[in-house]
Formats: sequence, C-alpha cells, structure tokens
Amino acid sequence: MKGGTPATDAGSARWGQDLVTELRQVFEPQADADRSAPMQACMKDISPFLGIPARERRRTQKPVFAAAGPPPSSEALGAAGRSLWELDQREYQYTASELINRHVGLLPASFLVDHAQHLITKNWWDSVDALVVDAVVRSVVAHPELKTVMRQWIEADNTWLVRAAIIHQLGRGLETDRDLLFELCERRAGDREIFIAKAIGWALRDLSWRDPDSVARFIDSHPELTPFTRREGSKRIAQARQRLGAP
Repeated sequence: MKGGTPATDAGSARWGQDLVTELRQVFEPQADADRSAPMQACMKDISPFLGIPARERRRTQKPVFAAAGPPPSSEALGAAGRSLWELDQREYQYTASELINRHVGLLPASFLVDHAQHLITKNWWDSVDALVVDAVVRSVVAHPELKTVMRQWIEADNTWLVRAAIIHQLGRGLETDRDLLFELCERRAGDREIFIAKAIGWALRDLSWRDPDSVARFIDSHPELTPFTRREGSKRIAQARQRLGAP
C-alpha cells in the first residue's frame, strides 16, 4: 500500500474524500438532539454528538464501507481517518476507528507512526481504546519491530500514548508478551493519572486470567501502584487460580 503516480495518488485522495462525504450525508439526517445532549453529558462534554446510537451508526456506515471497498493505499486510509477525526461530532471518531480496524490487516508497520499515533494523541479514552484494542494490537503482532514504538510511547508526555502502550497487549491470552507488558507497566507503576492507572489495572487483570501468579508477583513487588490499580489488577486472580486448579 505505497504511493504511486500523480494520477493514482489523486485517485487515492478521492477515495477518502468520497468516503467522508458519503458518511456525512448518511449520518447527518439521523441527528437527534434529544439523544445528543445526554450522550454528550455522559462523555463529560468533551465534544458534541450527533445523537446516533452505536448500533444504528454501525448499521448506517456498513454499506458505505462496503461500497468504498479497500483503501487504495495506507495514506488514503490515514487521510480518511484524520478527516473523520477532525469533525466535531463524536460519532465520526468512532467511525474512523472502526474504518481503520476494518482494514488493519492491510496496513504496513509505518501506519502506526504515520497516522495512528496522530489520532491517539487527540480526544479521549473511548476513541483511543477503540483504535488500540484492535488496530494497534494487531499491528504490533504483525510487525514485532513496533515494540520499539511502544517503548517510546510509554515515555511520552501524552496520556493517551502512554495508555495505548499499556493496553496494546490486551486480548492476546497465552500469546501475551509478558516481559514487555510488565516492563511497560513498571515504567508507569507510580503514575497517578487516572487513565494511566486504570490502563495498568486493566492490562494486569486481562493477563491474570491466564497467568495469575505472575500478575500477583508483579503487584506484590510494586508497592508504588495506586490502590485502584492494585484492586483492579487483582480482581480475577483468585478466580483464575481456582479455574486453573492452582493452590
């Protein structure tokens, strides 16, 4: 998915422009002010909403995605994602995440830094998590060299890059890179930023279902973890030990 001639580059740009235009045309008639206000309040007024419930939004966007087909290049997909991300209403950011997740198997390693990193630094936990737990997780699995990027993100000043690095192993079960996960969690173990503390707790809880003893040792050996992180990370340890037949 690399660039081509000026003609093909123009066609690549049109792919994203047409897709964004079509999504706006099908979403905006569904705007519902009665729903948008409570949706905005639920998300702490971080941005306005159109007022389209997730199920309806996905039903509406599905034929648009299908008609557009796969992106002609990773740049086209990145540009479309950025254009959607910059629109005011929150639904467009959710749609951008789902568009990228839909095509993540086609993405080169460079997409993570060229585009995903830019999107992750903007907005809030919900849109960030939607992108990370699919596109970022799968990108790092497909391109192990991206672990270096995770080590860069964990040291970033941006909360969302740090959170993304911590949760990028979610859902991998026995394939979790335990050493990397514990390394990343350790680097931020004493961080009091709530979205980072929550991310560490979430990552540890996820791994504990498969490896409760390693998680318990990590928690016990890091007294600087916040009470919230310790509580969240420990939630499933006893149940996991019982399930695995451990003493």
